[in-house]
Amino acid sequence: MYAPQSSNFGRKTLSEQVADSIESHIRSGASSGLAPSSREVAIMNHVSLPTAQEALAHLVLRKVLRERGPKRRLEVVLPNGMPDVAASRVAVLVVSPCALSLLDTSTMLALRQMEAGLQSQGHRFRLVDLGHLSGEALRKAGYAAVVDFQATHCLMTSADPALYSGLARHPISLATMQGKLNATRLQRLAIPFQARLDFALERLVALGHRRVLWLHRRDGDLPDMGTEPSPKSGLRYGISIHKQVYEKLTDFPIAMQRGLSHGATAVLFVNLEDVVHGLIYGANHRLKVPGDLSIVNLAGELDTPKGSLTVAGVALSFEARAASVLHWVHGESGAEEVNFIWKEGETLGPAPVL
Repeated sequence: MYAPQSSNFGRKTLSEQVADSIESHIRSGASSGLAPSSREVAIMNHVSLPTAQEALAHLVLRKVLRERGPKRRLEVVLPNGMPDVAASRVAVLVVSPCALSLLDTSTMLALRQMEAGLQSQGHRFRLVDLGHLSGEALRKAGYAAVVDFQATHCLMTSADPALYSGLARHPISLATMQGKLNATRLQRLAIPFQARLDFALERLVALGHRRVLWLHRRDGDLPDMGTEPSPKSGLRYGISIHKQVYEKLTDFPIAMQRGLSHGATAVLFVNLEDVVHGLIYGANHRLKVPGDLSIVNLAGELDTPKGSLTVAGVALSFEARAASVLHWVHGESGAEEVNFIWKEGETLGPAPVL
């Protein structure tokens, strides 16, 4: 005679259910290499840390995972005959430390083309906007985004130290579309800034400009990697460049007025946020800017409504930007494709009378 069974007999514990879910994920070919840590398992499955540790222990007993290396990290064990589908499959997470509304059109088009290219090859893609966060909150959000998406590659739209510190906690490939950080793991997918500046100066000469103001916020990001060019770069084009650096936003009107006192007919900005925030702040504080002044944003496009200041933007074509990212994802090397576009606002008029 058998003892009566409890109502819970045969039911799996929570840790076994988590283990089953992870094993199913692995066998589908969506995971290979190092297994997630117990903390990552806990976050992804919304369970306690002890439960996550038990789930990983179950997978070791089932020989789905095994310990590797002196630090005894767990890695996925592929059964004999099981194709390593995940080895050719990637999950690309794109994280923006600034609001997506501040990204220029070419950047957004590049991301969409990259998304289509990856998904057509069976890869995963996700775009996350963290522009509302900064500092510690940004670091934690970046870390959580990688864990949640189980990313193999992470691309920042611009280099941010706090965001990088969160992403770098994972053994994934890291890159940035623009900006630079002193980080050996971070690959910069950008064209040297000098090439972008030369392109802009050629257009300004054609428009008749001879005196240009280079307005730059100290410690502000250059749009691309490379050393900051000297104002003497304009000499070969017959352009006199007066560089004016300001510390913070409240110094913007004074820097602009000083630069214009040298007779500049065009102003160069090297950061999209500097253009937007600076001009809005200047207008609110009654900064008098000549109506025929041409403003050039070297970090990408900036569309302007009718009746506003003359604005143009220099951007790397979205096809070239998407191609550089896809080369990075697939580990391919090759010469960077330099293909800039000059996007003119609706009010960009004829050359100024000098």
